[in-house]
Amino acid sequence: MAHFTNPLTPNGAIVQLYVGMSEARLKAMAVAGQNPPTPLLRDFLVDTGAGTAVDIQVLQSLGLSPTGSSHIHTPSTGQTPQQAFQYDVGLILPHSGAVKVFGSVPVIASDFSKQNFHGLLGGTFWLSVS
Repeated sequence: MAHFTNPLTPNGAIVQLYVGMSEARLKAMAVAGQNPPTPLLRDFLVDTGAGTAVDIQVLQSLGLSPTGSSHIHTPSTGQTPQQAFQYDVGLILPHSGAVKVFGSVPVIASDFSKQNFHGLLGGTFWLSVS
């Protein structure tokens, strides 16, 4: 089982990841002779009780479009689910010289502009790390 140790920050358990286009989108751009945007290194809060989510501004800066939508429950929605757009992204986890690439990860778009991080790494993401 994979593991790593990071210091706990004032913002919680933060992990840095590169966010970029999904593997399928990268292949389509290559076939079209287009250059993809450079993946962005961003801070993510580890939250095993959440789904994986990325700040909408990060997704927009990469030029990504939604691939669908999903109904989600958050502490602020109570019993009423909220519809959120879903995107497919590529995530790169650099750690201690080792790099783990996740070519296609479905994420929910959310607004983290008032937070000190750019996304949440939910429990299903961590199941795929090992």
